[in-house]
This record gives sequence, C-alpha cells and structure tokens, in this order.
Amino acid sequence: MRLSAKLALSNLRRNRRTTIPFMLTSALCTLMLYLVISLENSAVVSESFGGAQMQMMLGFGELVIVLFTVIFLFYTNSFLMKQRKREFGLFNILGLAKKDIAMVLFVELLICWGVSLVAGIGLGMILDKGMYLLIGRLMNIDLPLEFGISGVAVVQTVLYTGAVYVLLVVYGFFMVNVSSPIELLHAQAEGEKEPKNRWLLALGGLLCLGAGYGLALWVQNPMDAFVLFFLAVILVIVGTYLLFSAGSIALLNMLQKNRRFYYQTSHFISVSGMKYRMKANAASLANICILSTMVLVALSTTICLVMGMDQSVETAYPRETTLSIYSQDGNYLQDFDQALAQSGVQATDVMAYTLFDIPGTVSGDTVSNLGEYGKPDMRLFEFIPVGQYNNAEGTDYTLEPGQVLINPGSDSWGSSLTIGDRTWSVAGTVDGFPPSGLGINMMGNPMLVVLPDEADIAWLQTLVPEEQRNVTNIFAFNSPDPNRDAGVLKDAFEQVTGARPFGDTRQNFALSLQSMYGSFLFVGIFVSILFVMASVLIMYYKQISEGFEDQKRFDIMTRVGLDNRQIRKTIHFQVLAVFFLPLAMAGIHVAFAFPMISKMLALLGMGDITLFMITCLIVFAIFAILYVIVYGLTSRTYYQLVKGMSEETEE
Repeated sequence: MRLSAKLALSNLRRNRRTTIPFMLTSALCTLMLYLVISLENSAVVSESFGGAQMQMMLGFGELVIVLFTVIFLFYTNSFLMKQRKREFGLFNILGLAKKDIAMVLFVELLICWGVSLVAGIGLGMILDKGMYLLIGRLMNIDLPLEFGISGVAVVQTVLYTGAVYVLLVVYGFFMVNVSSPIELLHAQAEGEKEPKNRWLLALGGLLCLGAGYGLALWVQNPMDAFVLFFLAVILVIVGTYLLFSAGSIALLNMLQKNRRFYYQTSHFISVSGMKYRMKANAASLANICILSTMVLVALSTTICLVMGMDQSVETAYPRETTLSIYSQDGNYLQDFDQALAQSGVQATDVMAYTLFDIPGTVSGDTVSNLGEYGKPDMRLFEFIPVGQYNNAEGTDYTLEPGQVLINPGSDSWGSSLTIGDRTWSVAGTVDGFPPSGLGINMMGNPMLVVLPDEADIAWLQTLVPEEQRNVTNIFAFNSPDPNRDAGVLKDAFEQVTGARPFGDTRQNFALSLQSMYGSFLFVGIFVSILFVMASVLIMYYKQISEGFEDQKRFDIMTRVGLDNRQIRKTIHFQVLAVFFLPLAMAGIHVAFAFPMISKMLALLGMGDITLFMITCLIVFAIFAILYVIVYGLTSRTYYQLVKGMSEETEE
C-alpha cells in the first residue's frame, strides 16, 4: 500500500499538466453541488418571500449539477486514461501486476476525491453566505446572515461525489484488466486510419438539424413552443453530433475529389489534415458547440427576463391595484362602483372594462372553432367595446358598424376579420392593450379586437356554449394605501355580490415576479458557469492532444520537404478552423432558436422581442470574447508542445 501511495503521488506530480485541471474541475463541481444543496435545504430561504419558487429551481439545479458531474468527470477521466495507456503498459512490463496498477489508480483517484472534497466543501462554507447575499439581491429581499454549516449538504455532497468516484475506479480497473501490456504500450503508436464517408449519417444529421430548425421557425402558438421546445433541442443535439462526426468528413471528402481545388499545396495539406482532425475531435467539438449554445440561451433568456421586468409589471398593472372577476355576461362593473362607494376607498385614475376572452383557430383572416382548446394554429382573442377601450386607454376612437380596430401583438393581420357569418373591415391598429387582470397571460401572444359596441360582444357570446364563455371584469385604480385598499374593496365587493374578486397590487406582483425571475437568473448563472467550465476544460485537453499529434505531423511534413514557416501556417489554420467552428455553429443554433424562445418568453410576461434580440447579441459578443481569451490561454500549452518538437527538428 505504501508503494502504491508513493507511485500514485509521483504519477500525479509527473502528469500535473492534466491531473491538476481534473482536480480543479472535480473541486468546482463539489463546490457548486454543496452550495446548491445548502441553499435548497435552508430554512432561511424557504421562509422568505418567494422562497418556495427559489428552492424548486434549486432542486432542478441540483439535478443538472449531479448529471453534469457524472458525465463530465467520466469524460475527463477517460481522456486521462487514454493518455496514460503507454505508462500503464510500461509498469506492467517492469513487473507490476495488473492488481498493483489498479491499486495505484485507486489511490490516485482517492487523492483526487479527497482534494476535491476539502477544497470544494471548504470553499463552499466560506462562500455560502455570499450566496445568500446574491439570492437576496436577485429576489429583492433581505435574508438574515447567520454562520452555519449545512450537515445535509456535506453528507449529500460526499455521497454524490463518492458514488461518481466509485464508478471511475470501476472503469479504471476494467480498462487495465482487459488490455494486454503490449496493447497498452503501443496504444498511442497505432496509425490513424483513413476517415470513411458515412453519407447516411451525414444525411441524418442534416435532416435532424433541419427538422429542429424547422420546428423553431414553424411554431406560432406559445403553448406549442413550450411543448415542442425539448423535441427541437434533441433534434438539434443529434444533428450537431452527426454533422460534426460524419458531415464534416463527407464535405472534406467532396473537396478532396475536386482535383482542381485539392491539388494545390495549401489546399492539399489543409484538407487532408482537417479530415484527421475532425475524425479525432468531432465529439469534443460537438460538446463545445452544444455547451456554448446552452450558455448563450440560459444567460440571454434569464438576463432578458430580469431586464424587462419593469415593463412586464407596467403592462400587467397599469394602476397600483387591479381586481378581476369572471362572469358569463359581464355585468359586474356597476357592482364594482357600488362596492367602491360603500368601502370608502379613495380611488383615482379608475379603469373599468370587460374583456371577452376566447381561443380560436386562425386561417388567413378567418377565426373558427371558438372556445375549443388544443387546436392547431390556436390563438387567444380578447374582445372589448370601443367605449370601454377609450375609457381604459384614455383615447377617443370611433367605429362605424362593420369596423374593428386590432392589436395583433407580435404578428401581422390582414384587412378584414371574419368570424361565423360576419366580416368586419380592419379600420386600423391600436398600440394600447388593456391588461387582462391575470398578471402574466399564459396563453402568450393574444390579439386584441376593439368592436363598435356591446351588441357585437353579445353576438359573439352566442357562438360559444354558455359554460365556455369567459368574460373578465376588470377594475383598476390608484389609491393612497394600495395593499390595505385592495383588501377593503374585495370585502366590500363580496358583501354586495356574494362573490370575491381576485387580484393584487403592483408592488406585490413586482415582488412575486422578481422572485421568480431572480430564481431563473440564479440557476441560469450557476448552470452557465458549469457549462463554461466544461467548455474550457474540453478545449484545454484537446489542445494537449492536438499538440502531441501535431508533434508527429510536424515531423512528417518536415521529412517530405515542407519548410517550418509553411508547416506552422498550415497547422495554425487547421487548429483555428477546428476550435472556432463550434462557436460559429452555436451562434447559428441560437439564431434559429430565437423565434421559438421569444414565444416562450411571452408566456412568462416578456414580450419585448427587441430587448431579447439586443440581449442575445450582447451575450454572444461577450461569450465570443471570453472564448477567444480561453483559446489564447489554452493554446499556449499546444504551442509549447509543437514548438519543442519543431526546435528538435531544426537541430
């Protein structure tokens, strides 16, 4: 055991270029797991305003981190095992039995686990209170800061990471036992085989990617966007892997068959070199692309939600207090007036109106299937008489019989509107959109239709079965003490009608929204840090593997007569193309996902497409700069490896 420990420590020191990043990754996963579990089980968070929402999101974050830890530590460990096959073979030839090599491997992983636990949990205890401050800031609440260690977080973190390392030990034992010493010794000396064309896989990649993009562009209904989003994501992920692994090889083989293009010095070397690079790096590059896309989407959406929160609050609550009640005939407005007089509430800037909300199927300028949910091309329509619209929005529109005004939301509409056997001409569009009293409209992008008078509303109601009629009576106002006055008016209305309205104040809605959006942003930041870390480590390890491979390529190209300047130029071009392809592909993924994500954000109350577009562009620009910086830092290791070989060749 003592010999195994000495060999393990010696191996870790000798291979520090790869083992230190592995231990840092493991420690960071441990740190983030401890912090998330600690916050998820915190009584302080659960008892705070919006704490239940935050802890639900933290539970999701915990699942993501655990899955990520398993997958990514396996990925990095398999890379280390591949790099060390020759070393294990040499140990075996020098007299170490396979069980002794397995014991050395066990001690190495035990040391890595111990270091990651001490560093991760220790740093987690230090940063724990900083996370409380961050959550309080994001949710706009004050959380008491009391020093303490979460025993639940410590135990669960040890168990989760311990289970992962047990799997790594089992995998290492298997790799050592199934290989012969000669296979291990010559594992890295095997020649590369010519990459074969796999046209079916390449075509499958194109079809999957096209289907994913098509779904993102085709979906119009926000509810459908939520349902189909994950299908589109899976299709794009599968398509990305297939295109990087098979599509890139197929494209390069096509270029190779073009004699006029291929048989030029620069093209000949670049194309043939890229084929082998893509064969070796396809999975890693696809991983970087997908992780980069996840970072861009997670940060863009959560930041946009937080930045657009004030606009969402103002849209949902144009007055300090908004109360609503459903009916089938819209006769509650006078009752609100009576309740207001009895309550003694000093209401100003009163808005009182009714909205007839009904879903329908859209075909051109015709709306059918009123009241039927779940139909294709379904959309929510909100109808209001022009007089009530003017009262709500402070306008003075007039309409002739047979005319309507519309607000089509983010979509366009034609010159007429047909429902049943009636057709109205569209006299124009309106900018204002009276709130429905629901806070966030979960039907997404509704269309407002302003009708000439209440008789049109009554006729529309006859087209819908009575049990499906949905008239929302809305009463919004300002007052000196919104929180108190809202409760007083609810009580007075209940005394008058026997029914109690629902609704809240702008302040409470803003706090609720900030709690929800803050939870999204916190988890989005956490997940993005994980994915960025993964991308950085994949890039670093690939730079190392490329460096070792290019040592051999440099030697071969020197022997066939190419000068060092030409070799460096060719290799530099190939490396740049390989490592920046994932960034470009991630940008394309986000661009095609933009319409679908915009519709999903509309369900969360964020309908400002321009703000989302600007946020996406800024996040992509910052991420691209970070990507370039990381590439520059990790490429130093690559150039040190290649430079060492080139200097030996020159001598």
